[in-house]
Amino acid sequence: MKKKIFASMFMIALMAALVGGATFAYFNDTETSTGNSFAAGTLDLKLDNGDTNVVKFTASNLAPGQSGKGTWAIKNAGNINGFVDLTGITVVNTGATPGTSEFADGTGDLGANMNVRLFIDANGNGDYDTGDTEIYNGPLNSIASDYDLDLPLNSGETKYISLSWNIPGTVGNSIQGDSVSFNMTFSLEQIAD
Repeated sequence: MKKKIFASMFMIALMAALVGGATFAYFNDTETSTGNSFAAGTLDLKLDNGDTNVVKFTASNLAPGQSGKGTWAIKNAGNINGFVDLTGITVVNTGATPGTSEFADGTGDLGANMNVRLFIDANGNGDYDTGDTEIYNGPLNSIASDYDLDLPLNSGETKYISLSWNIPGTVGNSIQGDSVSFNMTFSLEQIAD
């Protein structure tokens, strides 16, 4: 008799479980999220469409009254927007060796007597026009070593920075035989500083 009672109770429990399971069935659906990935973007500054040193000026035999200009095309070839600054600007003057001419005194005076205008050139024509933004205007010797321009340069965008120079006609013999050189680094950064 105990076996029959136990078997009956077992059957009742089993039926209750089956009925209860059927009672609590809900709709369901599943979706997946696979193939998630992350890839870093790039900042890639091109100067005159390249990655090599760009020599913009190689003028010789200069005299008072002469002038010239040059324009750098700066392009963000990467896929992240950035900001351009000018850094590491250096000016080195060299004087003509004494005795090579009656005016050679060994002092490099050309940089002090050469006026330059450095500017953001909106249309890239090398001339300082309406809409351009002046960075520096004065003697080459007095140019600063860095300019925190924070010039926005979006991915794929090209902008222009120009430098025009002139030697006033009033400059005397002190520049004869002298030379001056300058270097400048264009820097593209993700965040304006």
